[in-house]
Amino acid sequence: MLLLGSPTYQSREYLDKTDLQAKPILFGCLPLETAIAFAVFVQLVLFIWFFIRIVFNEATIGGWLFLTPPPRVPITWWLEFVVYCVSVLSAGSAAAAIMMHKFMCERQEDPLDVDESLVLKKRCNAGVLFHVVFSMLRYAAFCPITGMALVAKDICNFYMHGMFTIGVSRTSPVKAQLYCVSGDSRTIILLLLAMALDAYTIWGTYRLWLQYRAGYLLEGLLQGTKAKALYGSPYVEDNA
Repeated sequence: MLLLGSPTYQSREYLDKTDLQAKPILFGCLPLETAIAFAVFVQLVLFIWFFIRIVFNEATIGGWLFLTPPPRVPITWWLEFVVYCVSVLSAGSAAAAIMMHKFMCERQEDPLDVDESLVLKKRCNAGVLFHVVFSMLRYAAFCPITGMALVAKDICNFYMHGMFTIGVSRTSPVKAQLYCVSGDSRTIILLLLAMALDAYTIWGTYRLWLQYRAGYLLEGLLQGTKAKALYGSPYVEDNA
């Protein structure tokens, strides 16, 4: 009988809630691991490009507004510099972790040593988890970065309207009306799509980490059970 407080019991309890037989998908049809690997690779290329532009051109990207002409917002330059620099490291660690995990899973015919396999899978889990945590922080940092870029671009005349509303008397005939041109509508649509895709990708990466963690716990549980059975542990049920 398993002790309730033992790590083995906690692993069993977690694995009971995880369907390891199911093959998770993303976007309704793509395998989760393949889709996230492609997304992480695209993020790595984009963040390297952003970092090069912000360092050598001294221009800001604008967060989720990277598909539009970039505005110059000096106040967010250092924030974007730090975010893109760490994003390159984060995406790189996730890409390496996914490639290593996939490589180990494909070596079933020539398996690694049990302890070495568990150590490598634990490192893969840590790499993906680091990317998940920092992606959440980056998403939060993109809100003020994109907000300042929207102010600099004066989308739909929101900035001028706000300045006149705050600084000019209501009885003054001088007013700034809200209006959107075709370019503003396209910018807003691209912004919303980028925000939604980014959030969905972060959620998918979190699901991939849960899948990796479940596989790591399962392998450790099976190897631990075999070792205990080999040495006659009283905490393993005798099914004979």
